Amino acid sequence: MQTISHAAIEKTYAQAYHEARLILALLSQNNMCLVAAESCTGGLLASFLTSIPGASQHFCGSLVVYRDDSKSQWLGVEKKLLDDPMITSVSSQVTEALALETLSRTPEASLAFAVTGHLGPNAPANQLGIVHMTVVFKQSNECDSLTEQLLIPCEPSNPFQTRVLMQHCATLHALEFLRQKIEARFAV
Repeated sequence: MQTISHAAIEKTYAQAYHEARLILALLSQNNMCLVAAESCTGGLLASFLTSIPGASQHFCGSLVVYRDDSKSQWLGVEKKLLDDPMITSVSSQVTEALALETLSRTPEASLAFAVTGHLGPNAPANQLGIVHMTVVFKQSNECDSLTEQLLIPCEPSNPFQTRVLMQHCATLHALEFLRQKIEARFAV
């Protein structure tokens, strides 16, 4: 049985904290405010951002829309999109809808980020570790999206431990993706 070391979790945590600091610095430099909608990360993105003093100056908040009903009732994502077996709630289409709806409902936000995914242990076949991320900027209303399959180096012998690491890894990837998109937006 392979277990996840505390060192691996601490390294992921340190990297995520570093990314959050970079994101807030970029938002500050560009006078922007971020809002988020999180599903599979369960609020971890918001947790990392708000662990940094002064985050409220550039982070509006995050909705944890874990269930389909939350996605449709809180943010107006169309039920037909969520119920479509070819799309499902874990898809680039739904993630883009989450980002667009979150941005439209947060007037002070300059950009929105959304994330959905299957992090196990009961993910559909061949979908364990699939994560969809979207960033949308208010100025252009264009979505930059990424679908990624996270490869986590551990055995699923302890579903709780694996799920926690998957959530932290997904959050780290989300923070990296978000930082890269903000940097690209303001590249000279």
